Amino acid sequence: MAAATAARSRSATEVWLLGQPEPNPCWGKQLPKNGQVLRRFFHFVRVQRKSVKEAASLVTAEVAVVWEKARIPTQKKSRCVERILRLYALWQNLDRSKKRSAEVDVENRRGFSLALMTLFDIGHADAFDLITVDEDRQFLLGQRARMDPVASCKESTNPWPTESDGVWSAAC
Repeated sequence: MAAATAARSRSATEVWLLGQPEPNPCWGKQLPKNGQVLRRFFHFVRVQRKSVKEAASLVTAEVAVVWEKARIPTQKKSRCVERILRLYALWQNLDRSKKRSAEVDVENRRGFSLALMTLFDIGHADAFDLITVDEDRQFLLGQRARMDPVASCKESTNPWPTESDGVWSAAC
């Protein structure tokens, strides 16, 4: 019992390509990004020792609250869980090939790192038709417009992520 409650070092909980798991959902005034959702997912899986499906379900519930606060209609819960599980499967595939240095593997890691900076979009397919308040429509448009991290890094000389200590982070 004592081992289960003992504090772990940061290096023991660090997730490759993601960094530290998110112990608290800190979405702020923006809708969560794929990276934030995946870090929160890993908190439930690695720190709280939940099953993969249970962790995906818990994260989906937390993310849905944020979307509901923004008054944006969302997809069914099962679709959101599938989306998290697909992100996790993609991370697992990259994790298996992390020691490879072939150009295609490096490009896959870069693409994944860029995808982590995009919106975790669980909005309903007809969200714009279902939203009645124009301000809410504009908020969703603004959040989706920020989905291209390369476009937001145009001032940077190198928009691609860089590797430091095995964790990829945005160069901008």
